[in-house]
Amino acid sequence: MSTTVKVEESLLEDALRISDARNEEDLVRQALEEYVEHHRPQEEFVDLRALRDSVGILPDYDYKSLRREDG
Repeated sequence: MSTTVKVEESLLEDALRISDARNEEDLVRQALEEYVEHHRPQEEFVDLRALRDSVGILPDYDYKSLRREDG
């Protein structure tokens, strides 16, 4: 799909400089992918509360021992 967009030149130059995009097309694609990822509706993500009691933890598991340096 081809679309023409007017973008402030200094903004485009700054974005190209700080990104890993090779050209303007890659930059716009990357920006749109990031936008969609960060603005996706919450119901598409897993509710961690739904995972409660679905993972078994051994009763003798000593998580505090992992915190000790000599552990």
